[in-house]
Amino acid sequence: MKQEIDYSRYIDMYLGGVMTSDERIWFLKEVEGNGRLQEDLQLNQKLNSLIADQETISLQAQLDSIHNNLYGSDQRVETGVKKNRRIIYFSMGIAASLVLSGIVISKQFKTETDSHKIYSEYFRPADIGLSFRSAGSEVINNDLRSAMVLYEDKKYKDAIRIFEDILYKDSSRIGLNLYSGISYMEIKEYAEANKKFNKIIDQKANAFIESAQWYLGLCYLKTEESDKAREIFVSIANSESFYKKDAKRILKKMD
Repeated sequence: MKQEIDYSRYIDMYLGGVMTSDERIWFLKEVEGNGRLQEDLQLNQKLNSLIADQETISLQAQLDSIHNNLYGSDQRVETGVKKNRRIIYFSMGIAASLVLSGIVISKQFKTETDSHKIYSEYFRPADIGLSFRSAGSEVINNDLRSAMVLYEDKKYKDAIRIFEDILYKDSSRIGLNLYSGISYMEIKEYAEANKKFNKIIDQKANAFIESAQWYLGLCYLKTEESDKAREIFVSIANSESFYKKDAKRILKKMD
């Protein structure tokens, strides 16, 4: 009698980005011909994303509560605040006798400031995923474990060095690009972060695309590339991503 394979360990390895190239090829072939395995993989992907996003959701709930306490939940109040703010800016412009060029510069500065404010409100480094924590010691070598510890200790430059060394030796560990990219964001090297997130997105079928798109959009906000940021967040808002609601909130703030 043929013994049934327990795929749970391999699902953790795949979602954690710690499979070798040969293991990944074998696993994806198994997924193609196994409907039950496909369902289990999708369920674990959603569970991992939900756990990773839990703190973001909690933070947003706190921010919403603070906003409602200050201004009230009535949309008319919020609209009135925005209108009053515009009136104040316009009055200040008249009082200062700004010429047309000065007004243009003022608007541009306000847009840049708003982008940075949105970024600060929504950016937080992703937690080390459940799949990394649950994987056995035989699949997490000492280098990867050290990188994870450095990342959690906010020693991002040291973490990047190890992440990059691991990826150089085995580029199939696609998930590590996410943590490397976020580490680059933390040290304000956004161009390098973009490269990391795009590597994940270019792979198309992997468990890290939603997070990579989210952080790429935040990168564009921070570098004041508003059109690119808007394009990313519109795509997320129109999908079933776990970042869908936050993407919609950001788009409203960008209007």
